[in-house]
Amino acid sequence: MTEARAVEVLVVERATAIERGLEVAKARQAETKAGLWKSLADTKAALQKSLETLELERDALEREALVSEQKARSEADQEVLALRGRVMGTEEASARLHEQVAR
Repeated sequence: MTEARAVEVLVVERATAIERGLEVAKARQAETKAGLWKSLADTKAALQKSLETLELERDALEREALVSEQKARSEADQEVLALRGRVMGTEEASARLHEQVAR
């Protein structure tokens, strides 16, 4: 084999090795890209589920707050009625006292 032929064989072998390396790199890149797209889809699904859970929790908290507010108002209304009753009773007692004093 001549020296020129030996160099040509080496160049062809090197080019073939480089092409194979490029093919392997492209395959890995495709796998990486597919993995990244899957990861993105999984992350999106997880975020959507978290958002839905947070919305349910917010709705439940809003309902709890409304019930607590209604309960507090009811208790306040009952207390106001009780105080009015006391005031009316005190006014009646005061009126009777004035009547007795006037006699």
